[in-house]
Amino acid sequence: NPGDCLHQPTRVAGLTGVASVAAGGSFSLALKQDGTVWGWGKNDIYQLGQGSNTVEYYAEPVQIPGLNNVVALSASDTFSLALSQDGSVWAWGHDPMGALGNDKTSFSNVPYMNEPSPAQVVGLSGVRAIATGVSHSAALDQSGQVWVWGNNQQGELGLGSYDNAQHSRPEKVPGLQDAVFVAAGGNTTLAIRAGGS
Repeated sequence: NPGDCLHQPTRVAGLTGVASVAAGGSFSLALKQDGTVWGWGKNDIYQLGQGSNTVEYYAEPVQIPGLNNVVALSASDTFSLALSQDGSVWAWGHDPMGALGNDKTSFSNVPYMNEPSPAQVVGLSGVRAIATGVSHSAALDQSGQVWVWGNNQQGELGLGSYDNAQHSRPEKVPGLQDAVFVAAGGNTTLAIRAGGS
């Protein structure tokens, strides 16, 4: 419906002091200078981390509970990551392939496909950068090591092979050290090393 489209940039109501933003599949996030995270748009599969999806979309920004001292955001189609000042990483939303990093699989006794509220990604510390693909995630730690988790059907985790497993716990990318930057595409992951390669 053309009437639903904005043809010119329009200020988002109720947001001031914003440090950075991230765009998801059908939702948006803003990181404020005070370290809080705000979101708006679709919430049918917990994209806004409200703990419930009873409200399927928010037309105006709402604060995502449980997130403080955040320094970076990355949003995918259906899930998001937040990097805290202490180097921990938090995830919420929906992903069936392990991109939430919650160490749960379809064989777990608890639901694994959704995190209704931000939950800490297991086994990570000292992280300085994060990235999200369509169904996988990556993190760069202070030592220059890249960590990956989630879908690996196209080899996007860089583990030397591809598979259909649910990689729901971060793993080190073998043979890659001294990284200074990491990025993720739909089904790819990229890193830049200190030497420029």
